[in-house]
Amino acid sequence: MKRVVTLFFLISIFASLNLFSQQDGNNNLFGVPKISLGRNATDTLLAVAGRSIEFVPGPKSLDGDDLADIIVPDYNDGGRVHVFEQVSKNSLEFKLVWSSPKKKPRANGAISPGPSSTPRMVTYGDLDGNGKNEVLMPLGYAVTDTVLSDTTWPRGVHVYECIGDNNYGTAPFIIRPEQFDPTTVNIPFGRMEKPGMIAADIDNDGKQELVCGSFTFVFDKDIKKNAGKAYILRLKSGSFAAKNAVFEVEYLYDAMAKAIGDTDGYVPTGFTLADVDGDGKNEIVIAGRTNIGYGASIGFLKATAPDTYTPGNIVNITVNNLNVFRVTSVFGKMKYEGKDVVFFNTDEASGDNRIMLMQDIVDIALAGINNFNVIKKGQFGSFTGTAVGDQDHGTGSDGFDIYFPKGVTGIYDLEYKGSGNIADSANYTLTQIFDAKKVFKNGNGGLYHIIVPPSDLNNNGRKEIIANFQIYGPDTVVNGNIPVRATSPFFIIEWGDTTMGTVSVQPLTIYTTEDYKLEQNYPNPFNPSTTIRFSIPTPENISLIIYDINGKEVKRIIDNQKYEKGAYEAIWDGRNQYGNTVASGVYFYKLKWGNFEKSMKMTLLK
Repeated sequence: MKRVVTLFFLISIFASLNLFSQQDGNNNLFGVPKISLGRNATDTLLAVAGRSIEFVPGPKSLDGDDLADIIVPDYNDGGRVHVFEQVSKNSLEFKLVWSSPKKKPRANGAISPGPSSTPRMVTYGDLDGNGKNEVLMPLGYAVTDTVLSDTTWPRGVHVYECIGDNNYGTAPFIIRPEQFDPTTVNIPFGRMEKPGMIAADIDNDGKQELVCGSFTFVFDKDIKKNAGKAYILRLKSGSFAAKNAVFEVEYLYDAMAKAIGDTDGYVPTGFTLADVDGDGKNEIVIAGRTNIGYGASIGFLKATAPDTYTPGNIVNITVNNLNVFRVTSVFGKMKYEGKDVVFFNTDEASGDNRIMLMQDIVDIALAGINNFNVIKKGQFGSFTGTAVGDQDHGTGSDGFDIYFPKGVTGIYDLEYKGSGNIADSANYTLTQIFDAKKVFKNGNGGLYHIIVPPSDLNNNGRKEIIANFQIYGPDTVVNGNIPVRATSPFFIIEWGDTTMGTVSVQPLTIYTTEDYKLEQNYPNPFNPSTTIRFSIPTPENISLIIYDINGKEVKRIIDNQKYEKGAYEAIWDGRNQYGNTVASGVYFYKLKWGNFEKSMKMTLLK
C-alpha cells in the first residue's frame, strides 16, 4: 500500500538572496500539507523516528547520484538511522533505501548503548577525505550507556560510510569520546540536539573537521567550570573503510565552560558556520546555555590558519527577561550587505520564545549585546529552530522569509517586507502557513525542524518547505478520521499548490519495506513446481533466490535483474542451479532489492 507523507525539513541553509528584485509572493498560497496516511505498525520506520532530519540535495547527494536524500534518526532498537531517497528528479515520492542495524542486547538483556541512546540529530560529511560521504549520528549519553570493554555499540559518533549505491554498511565505526578526551570517561557525553555537530573544512586546509559539543551539564566546583566543552576533531590516521580511523583534538574550546566566574558556565549546544564579520572567512558561531541557572550566550571561534583558531567574545544575552536556549538553538543564515546575518530562536523559562537576529559584527573579539536584536516574541516550542529562504518566489526575491514551527500548532513565515532596517520587527509580516490543528485531530506530535531545499524538488516551478514531525501516539486527520501514519517523520508544503482550500491534506508517497510484497507460494506443499508472486512499488534490481533448510543457496530464479514497478510471478520447478531435482523438504525463498530482503517458507512434498 502506498504511504503518504508530509515532509518538513528544518535545517540551516546558506542562501545569498538578491533583495528587492520583484513583487512579493503571496504567503497565503502555500498549499495543504502532503502527509503520510495509513499507519502500519510493522513498518521499518516506527513512531518515535524523526526528532530531526537532514536533507542532502542532488546533484552529488549522499551516495553521489542526482537524487535528493533525507536522513532520519530513530529512537527504536537502541538508536538507528534511516535514509530515504527521491524516486525520481521530477517526483515528490521518496523511498526507504537503507537502515542501520538494530542494536543487539547485552548480556543483561539491555539494548546497547543504553537507556539514553535516543539519537536527536544526524548529519553527514567526508571526514576521511576519500570522496565517500559518511552518515554521522551521535548516540548514547550517560556513563552507563557504555563501558570501555564494550566494543559493540558504545556511545559516541556512529559513522556509516557509503560503500555503494544507497549502501552505508551494517557495522559503524564509532568515534568514542573517551579516546580523544579521557576526562569524559566518568561524565555524560553526546545526545546532541540539532545542530550540535558539523562536518566541514573549518580551517581551509583541504580536509574536513568534525565540530561537536559534549552536551555535558556537569559543573565541577573544584576547578570552577563546566565539564561541557566543544571539540574540533580531525582524522589523525587510518580510514573508516579499514576500521582503523584515529581521531584527535585539533582544537579544544572551553572558553564558555568558565565564562560565569566561579559559580557557573555555559555549555555549547549548537553550531553554525557564518561569515559574521564580512572578511570572507567563516567563523563558528556557538550557542550556549548555563549549567545551573537559566542563561544563554553566543560565542565565536575563527580559524586564522590551518589548525589554528582564535576564540571571540562570549556574549551573554540573558537580558530583559530573556533566559535560555532550553536545549539548543537551530540557526538560519542569509547574506545581507556583504555579511552573513544569523537568525536563531531562544527558549525562556516563562515559556516564551524569541526569534533573534545577529548582525553588524566588525570583529568577533568585540561582539556584544548591541549586535543582537529581537524581531519576534511568542511561544514557538522548546526544541525548534529557524530556517531562512524565499520559497514564495520561483526566481529572484524581494526579501527573505524566516520559517519556524510553533510547538505542535503549526508553521509560521516571518517575512521581511523588502525595505527598512532588518533588525526592526516592524519591517516583518507574520503569516501562519500550516495549522496542525486543522490536520491532526489529537495533536500527538511535535514539529522540530524546518528545511528549505535550495531548489525546486520536483521541477514544477513551485518551491517546497520540508519539515519533520515526530508523532508520539495514534492520531487521525481531522476531516475523514483517516489514520495518520505513525511512521511519518517528515512532510512537504509546496507554495502555489492549486489544491489549497479544496482538501485538508494530500498524499505524499513514501515507500518502505512494507510496500514490497512477497506472497505465499501456491500450491504449498507442492510437487513438482510452485508459483511465487511478488510486487514492487518502484523500479528495482531484483533477485529471487531459493535456499535449503541449512541456508545453502539452491537456485537463483531471478538474478539482480531490473524490473519496473508492478506485480510479477515466477515458477520454481523444484530443480537446483545444475538442473537436478532436489529432495523433499522445507525450503525458503527470498526476495532481495537494494539493502533489503523478505523471505518465506515452503515445502516440497513428493
